[in-house]
Amino acid sequence: MRNYFLFLIAATLALTACNQPTQTTTTTLDPMSFEWSGPLFEGSNPAQVTVKVNPQELLGDLWKEGMEIKKVNLQKAEITADNNADFGGIQSLVLSMASNNPKLHMQEIAASSPLQPEYNKVVLTMAPQAKIDDYFREKEFYMILDASLAGDREQDLRLTGQFTLEITYR
Repeated sequence: MRNYFLFLIAATLALTACNQPTQTTTTTLDPMSFEWSGPLFEGSNPAQVTVKVNPQELLGDLWKEGMEIKKVNLQKAEITADNNADFGGIQSLVLSMASNNPKLHMQEIAASSPLQPEYNKVVLTMAPQAKIDDYFREKEFYMILDASLAGDREQDLRLTGQFTLEITYR
């Protein structure tokens, strides 16, 4: 019985020592340029950017060999334009994530409808049900920005996305 008790204590200590506490940090991804070539037509107009996942770049100086990203939350999504007129005719913006992994379905993570730009910027509202952790376990994923237009547009469109993430890692 005594050996069993000592084994139980040793196993508990070993598991506790191996189970490092998680830490959280906030980081902002490099700006992403979403581009559409005119003519654009009324309704949905998606543009996508490929995002390469590199935990070492995401965590910067905090990175140590063997670290693992446990959880990722989108904290803020801002879409900017060269000038406020670029938002003219856009009824809504929807930001989604997708992957080549068939187990990860495309999901909406933020949106703004109706569009109310201020100073060449629109802040998207986060989708409360969005779960994006698994995308950051892939080698790459896609950010898709869908601009829904009220009517046809002849000009090209270029919007820039700035995304702030809260990352929990161990």
